[in-house]
Amino acid sequence: MVDMFAHHSARHGSDIALRFFDIAFSWHEIDDASDAFARYLAVVGVDRGDRVALQLQNCPQFLISLLGAWKRGAAVVLIGPMYRTEETHGFLRKTSPLVLVTHPDLWEDVGRSAREGTTVAHVVTTDHRDLLSADQPELIRFEDATTLCDVLENFAAGRDPRQLPGADDLAVIAFTSGTTGSAKGSRTLHRNLSFAATRWTASSGVAGPGHVMLSVAPYVHITGTVANIAAWIVTGCEMVQMYRFDPARAIDLLIAHEVTWMVGAATVYIAMLQVAEQRAPHAYTIRNMLSGGAPIPWPLVERLRTTFGAELGPGWGMTETTTLGTTTPHGELIRRDDATGVISVGTPSPCVAIRIVDESNAPLPPRAHGEVLISGPNIVDGYWDDPAESEKAIVDGWLHTGDVGFVDEDGWLYLVDRTKNMIIASGYKVWPREVEEVLCRIPGVREAAVIGVPDEYRGETVRAFVAPSSGAPLDTEAITTFCREHLAAYKVPRIVSVVEEIPKNANGKVQRDELRRL
Repeated sequence: MVDMFAHHSARHGSDIALRFFDIAFSWHEIDDASDAFARYLAVVGVDRGDRVALQLQNCPQFLISLLGAWKRGAAVVLIGPMYRTEETHGFLRKTSPLVLVTHPDLWEDVGRSAREGTTVAHVVTTDHRDLLSADQPELIRFEDATTLCDVLENFAAGRDPRQLPGADDLAVIAFTSGTTGSAKGSRTLHRNLSFAATRWTASSGVAGPGHVMLSVAPYVHITGTVANIAAWIVTGCEMVQMYRFDPARAIDLLIAHEVTWMVGAATVYIAMLQVAEQRAPHAYTIRNMLSGGAPIPWPLVERLRTTFGAELGPGWGMTETTTLGTTTPHGELIRRDDATGVISVGTPSPCVAIRIVDESNAPLPPRAHGEVLISGPNIVDGYWDDPAESEKAIVDGWLHTGDVGFVDEDGWLYLVDRTKNMIIASGYKVWPREVEEVLCRIPGVREAAVIGVPDEYRGETVRAFVAPSSGAPLDTEAITTFCREHLAAYKVPRIVSVVEEIPKNANGKVQRDELRRL
């Protein structure tokens, strides 16, 4: 990936690579800034194979830090800025990074304590406004941390810090629930990233420097890393970067910068349509609106075509497949299964194979429903420091996804279900057990169970059922507040119901189907 970026910097160095609010960055400027960060990493002792943790929203500093870490031969640990202290520290302890790059707002809760309870020896803070030319706030400094602005200034010149990674070197550790409920660090190699981004952009028809990408997918998730950052690097396209998604702002950017493609969950496109359909018609330049992470309702396809003149390109993948699994081939019409109404997520990319198997792992014929297995150069190198789970998930080169689907006679994949208890809210995966453990820590809660319920905007939303201890009153608002303090926002139950008992079978297992009927 670093070699590809260097190619664009050498050949198109003065061209605009990135736009963020009121400022544009050339390939040279991003290259020089990431060199400065790599020099800083060298001075503080980061070497090939070490880890650097990034806990930022989408901003130029994320790209600078990631490229700088890669230039030093280090791997990047992706940590969402929505995670609370205990969640973040758990990821840091698991991956042992030497450096954490985070937002000043997270210094007190995360940054300061990370230096005491984890391997983090150096904290770098940066506000997304630090590099803007307008409304730039006063630089926030902390005694026990350094700012990225100071790093870029103090290490602008010096020796070449690069220890370029090889294809089999670790590039990213992205946390996922994998095929079971516990969080695991997926080991994504540079060859996984390069293959996935190259194949995905070619299959989707967005390869080449003439394109302009609107970047809305969070970089701390593998979709943003691959479908935005790596795709930007391999194609050399211009990236228009959003700090946080806002549908009206997204449409303004589509028009102002003549965007040609973007990637988003169904909820992103629904929100944009709600704004665009209230405005006067416009001749948009966007032609590819690619999607994954949540089921696609059929009316959305027609509305995007009518309003934006764009074709929706559903795809499917997982953290363990480096996002790339299947894509809707460029120029092909979306397929929908007449029997189920399910929209196909496309076909496997070249060199990627899909297999549908029964409970005994025997291959099934077209149209038969079973577990989806996938194999190819996109499959990650297992989980960080977890060989047992790695061997369980990837068997003889085949990743057991836990998703249920079927293929048609032409090899198009249709997903009809997923691992039974997993919730996908606005494209984010939520595992009930994690939420239930937090709920059960609340005084007065005897037991809890969590399910996903349909939500017109999010696809699914989290609903919690809590049973009180004998005689203990429960305040549902207080329960929600407690969850907000200990969970990322998308995991917090939006509906909390108090029940006398959680339904269970004879073996004591929670009957989630009964909760869904309730």
